[in-house]
Amino acid sequence: MFSAALLGLLDKDTQNQIFSQLPDIGSYQTKLEPTIKNGISAYSFKVLDEASNDFVDDIHIQHDHSHDHSHDHSHDHSHDHSHDHSHDHSHDHSHDHSHDHSHDHSHDHSHDHSHDHSHDHSHDHSHDHSHDHSHDHSHDHSHDHSHDHSHDHSHDEARTPNKIIATIKASAMPDGAKKLAIEAFTHLAKAEAQIHGKTFDTVHFHEVGAIDAIADICTACSAFYALKVEKVLSSPVAVGSGTRKMAHGILPIPAPATSLLLQGIPIFAGPAKFELTTPTGAALIKTFCQDFSGDFSGSIKNISYGAGKKTFSSHANVLKVMLLEESGVENRDSVSVLTTNIDDMNPEVLAHFFETAMAEGALDLCVIPIQMKKSRSASQLQVICKPEDTDKFARLILTETSSFGLRIREEKRIILERKEQSIDSPWGALKIKVGYQANKAIKASAEFEDMKAIALQHKQPLIEVDKICQVLCQNYLSSL
Repeated sequence: MFSAALLGLLDKDTQNQIFSQLPDIGSYQTKLEPTIKNGISAYSFKVLDEASNDFVDDIHIQHDHSHDHSHDHSHDHSHDHSHDHSHDHSHDHSHDHSHDHSHDHSHDHSHDHSHDHSHDHSHDHSHDHSHDHSHDHSHDHSHDHSHDHSHDHSHDEARTPNKIIATIKASAMPDGAKKLAIEAFTHLAKAEAQIHGKTFDTVHFHEVGAIDAIADICTACSAFYALKVEKVLSSPVAVGSGTRKMAHGILPIPAPATSLLLQGIPIFAGPAKFELTTPTGAALIKTFCQDFSGDFSGSIKNISYGAGKKTFSSHANVLKVMLLEESGVENRDSVSVLTTNIDDMNPEVLAHFFETAMAEGALDLCVIPIQMKKSRSASQLQVICKPEDTDKFARLILTETSSFGLRIREEKRIILERKEQSIDSPWGALKIKVGYQANKAIKASAEFEDMKAIALQHKQPLIEVDKICQVLCQNYLSSL
């Protein structure tokens, strides 16, 4: 439901691009299709096998098992379970836009899982997700087996974290989406390893290594990345209560891995004695969300509903996602700031680094005088770049300066919307840049290089050209 809801906010071309870039899942394919849930138009995300049937749980990438069965015993089980839960979450994000997501995931495996996640994203958009779902599961299984098994399993590394991460890295997903998906699976692996007393390299996933989980997490992360969400807010997470039968027997809810993943995050039991948040859902909300205040505001720009598999007469089994836009500041984004202290470098060589860095696409850079240990005078070099260019400028600093190391941090910045205008001046047409906030021009200035060229061409002091340009810019603003 999370993947479907997020995909529903994107255009068809972006959806198709996301599907085409997913990790290799063999003959299986992903599909987003419209559906109706309790009269509501929604989207359904599916993983289909080679016969275009819905995914059957517990089929894993390149698994290699050899079984020797000699059947000679009999089992007779009959199960009748009924679960009824309803969740109501509301989440918010705020940023250039704020997204509030509330995720409702429901997975049908050989057992029934239902997940309820609520996320709030804030970024160039603001999403508000409010989850209201209710799940009614009833299972009636009766098996009559007669066998005598002797199993000899030989597992390859297909379900280890390193195998899954390698599969993600080998995909055509954008680097930012890969980073999110790898982070989610890393959270899962660390939790599973701690629970089972294993290391990160030796733990094997249970359900999370399955094809549907890889497709679901990678799709969700790709859609999340495509929406360019900067911040996520969520209400406290409903985890459920009671007990459920898991791979290692009957255990209390939330599951051990879920409990570890949600450490430090506010939770509550919720309305149902059933598992409302699974390890997969907990890993996603841990990956996406930093703020669980659930406080959001903004104007609605788009709405999407992600549909669960089951249909209930009393509740719409959907996840609602709203794309919100905040009023006020026009543009907000994130940048990487790379910093290093230098006390042994020729200033002329450092000046060359400035030219090189700007030519490589640095957004800005500066040198700040500082005093280091042993009272040494030094300079602090700061390079500001796009997050996706962080590695490139880290290598540039280490190869083009005397630094042996650097610090990297991500910062938010607010940018006025900018437009170029041409105005009359004593020297002819003058190009200026105008800054807008909430669609109102609030400042204007001429480019330095243009003023310098005017001063040289007309043999005027640059300081006088600058003063005249300031007056012309102010007059332009006053005329609007």
